[in-house]
Amino acid sequence: MPSKFHDKLRERVTPERQAFIALSVMVVKRINELLDEKSMSQTDLAKAMSKSPSEISKWLSGMHNFTLKSLGKLEIVLGAPIIGKVINFDEKEFQAALSALEENLARLKKQKRKVAA
Repeated sequence: MPSKFHDKLRERVTPERQAFIALSVMVVKRINELLDEKSMSQTDLAKAMSKSPSEISKWLSGMHNFTLKSLGKLEIVLGAPIIGKVINFDEKEFQAALSALEENLARLKKQKRKVAA
């Protein structure tokens, strides 16, 4: 018998939320690619963005809801497109990101069952 926790968790993972998470992961992946290409650290990015290192760390956690303004500034600071690269994403990569999310959700459910037992 599924628990109320599982029901609530299932309700929260709508197709829209799955798409948001997948896109967020792709944006973060693109930012990290550019940081690597430019040999920049998160601290360097924080300074260039006039943000705290902890805020940049949160941004790169994969769950930050980027504004167009912050994405635009990131493109200027990093000197390369982020949005265009993500918009033209590979369908296989998108599906892989969704599959990874589903696997993580299943793992969390399993952990929750162990804790409840």
